[in-house]
Amino acid sequence: MERARWQVSVVLAIALVSVSATAWAGIDYGPWLTGVTQNAITVKWGSADAAGMVEYGATDALGQEADTVYANGVQEADLTSLATGTRYYYRVTSGGDTSDIHSFLTAPDENAAFHFAVISDTQGDISVYHSIAEALLPTEPEFVLHNGDLVSYPFLDSQWTNFWSVTDLVAGDAPYFPVRGNHDGLPGGKQHFELYWSDPMNEGTVSRSSYSFQYGNTYFVALDINEPYFAGSAQHQWLEDQLAYAKSLPSVKHCIVHAHFPPYSCSHHGNDPDVLAFRASVTPLFEKYDIDLYMSGHDHTYQRSVVNGLTYLVTGCSASDQYDCNPQAWTVVCEKTANYSYIVIDGDEISVEAHRPDNSLIDSFTIDHNYHGDVDDDTVDDDVTDDDATDDDAIDDDATDDDVDDDATDDDGGDDDAGGCGC
Repeated sequence: MERARWQVSVVLAIALVSVSATAWAGIDYGPWLTGVTQNAITVKWGSADAAGMVEYGATDALGQEADTVYANGVQEADLTSLATGTRYYYRVTSGGDTSDIHSFLTAPDENAAFHFAVISDTQGDISVYHSIAEALLPTEPEFVLHNGDLVSYPFLDSQWTNFWSVTDLVAGDAPYFPVRGNHDGLPGGKQHFELYWSDPMNEGTVSRSSYSFQYGNTYFVALDINEPYFAGSAQHQWLEDQLAYAKSLPSVKHCIVHAHFPPYSCSHHGNDPDVLAFRASVTPLFEKYDIDLYMSGHDHTYQRSVVNGLTYLVTGCSASDQYDCNPQAWTVVCEKTANYSYIVIDGDEISVEAHRPDNSLIDSFTIDHNYHGDVDDDTVDDDVTDDDATDDDAIDDDATDDDVDDDATDDDGGDDDAGGCGC
């Protein structure tokens, strides 16, 4: 009898501890931001507690509250009716925990300059990601583009714990806009992506991991390399629809596309069949609609390439293993290094700086371009090494090509597009 009573007491004690732990679970990770527009933003955080609260306001006195929705261990609140281009402050509460006060900027109107950071491939040794996060924090990015491969094995909870331990440094004040990489296509990847990053911008798209948004005067399109992207697929048609739609908006001066695969790479994955298939599928659309910039990850390097007048970046590598460079005709700069990019968009100009984790400069250049040009039905230009004085559709080495300028690595005094390598 005594033993039975002891067993019952132990069971009850365990149950009470379990209930208490759930009731006071608090904030497990986050908060983080996504889905920012001129008048709204989504706040999320991880918690085992089903009750939560967001306080926010135009000063750190806060003063307003937002309703939250809870699902699968994540709290979510949509803050709406916000003022354009305005800084807001907020904090979240779950269980017995209240976060620090964070802040964010709503998207500006089309006349205001803005700046953001680009990262990628945060899988592997988390210390590299940590060093890059620390390096970009002083730039106070308005948001962060992530070019995919958030973790190596998304079915392992420990990897997400590591991911959030660093992402929490940045994403509470700078909304994240990630795409899915090949590692994010492994079991658990889609589920985690949709849990963490799905927001109102995904509504009506071909998948919850393909989306588009306007920020200032720029239209951003995010593609998912795990969904079919070949001509005739839903995502391919959606991409063309987005590029055409952006072209129709008077407030849009630039169009930037990002996905995990690099259409042009002089490194490890450059000749992979899936990467070449991606190139064949999407670059004709990029050329037809004359986008301003394409950014990717996957090849753990920094690369800038120019093909048929368009600039392609491989940037943001936060992985511990970097790949070698094998420069091609289109290569302007390539370096085997971890890196991040800092981008300022002001009027017709897109200014890019690429930095190593120690903040030293790898590359800087400016694209002076207006997306409201005519659509070019002749989307293929076979000449990738022209040296004439008028052709802007190639990797020219003339002095009049102003598609890309201020190449810090050029050594010819006037060539702003010629190939070189900083391997």
